[in-house]
Amino acid sequence: MTVRIVVNPTGVRRMLVDPHVASDLARRARAIAEEADRRAGTDRRGRQAEHRVETETGGRRARAAVITANARARIKEATDRTLTSSIDAGRR
Repeated sequence: MTVRIVVNPTGVRRMLVDPHVASDLARRARAIAEEADRRAGTDRRGRQAEHRVETETGGRRARAAVITANARARIKEATDRTLTSSIDAGRR
């Protein structure tokens, strides 16, 4: 038996910029950033790694990004992949 799926392009476009979708993306990005901060910890001088979240809703879709915000976070990502390994936190 064959199943045929018809996609409603207008509905998909509306969903991609929906405020609820943007809110969910921001929540997931914050969870990833918090987990990356936790994994990276502090250095010998007590400086904490920091990750920032940027969200944007453009004309075509909502997006969220987690970005290393200081040198400690960049070093820990380069050596230990603290941000990359924190992606699962966004699935909860």
